[in-house]
Amino acid sequence: MKLIGAHLSIAKGLHTVQKQMDILGCETCAIFLKNQRKFESSELSLAEIEKFRKTVRNPTIILPHGSYLINLANPDTVEKNMTCFLDDLRRCHKLGIQLYNLHPGSDTKKIGTAAATKLIADNINRAMEEVPNISICIENMAGQGNVLGKTFEELRMIIDNVKDKQRIGITLDTCHLFVAGFDIRTDESFEK
Repeated sequence: MKLIGAHLSIAKGLHTVQKQMDILGCETCAIFLKNQRKFESSELSLAEIEKFRKTVRNPTIILPHGSYLINLANPDTVEKNMTCFLDDLRRCHKLGIQLYNLHPGSDTKKIGTAAATKLIADNINRAMEEVPNISICIENMAGQGNVLGKTFEELRMIIDNVKDKQRIGITLDTCHLFVAGFDIRTDESFEK
């Protein structure tokens, strides 16, 4: 499914997303479900959930962006990262959102690409068991430092180890793609 949208602000509330989409002519959008630079956030209130569900026509096409802090490849901080990740997925579930965009993580402990991508997949598998009906979209990365997901091979290594193939996909970030060395300026080079 190819939809065009923008990353929208929730500063005035999650319920404002539909109005912003309508003004901009978006078919979809990306949002943060909470402060993306904190591990912990206050719970969504029932009022917030109800307001969102009443105003957003089709929450299944909204793609929340995961916290920038989540690193599912770090064996030393798995529980802290999983708590944040699972909180995001539970928020999606409460709001009727069925997609979630995830930065795969960084091999900060230098355990190697194979071990790090396996750990990411193991953590995704655990999350899928705990929170139903949410599909995880792994975002390709630009490739700075030890960040994983800069090549299609690394993304494939993660996906190969995810059990539920119906609930895993890729978010193609064209800026990250270009920075990683893929020339996508023409139709021909993009198709390549």
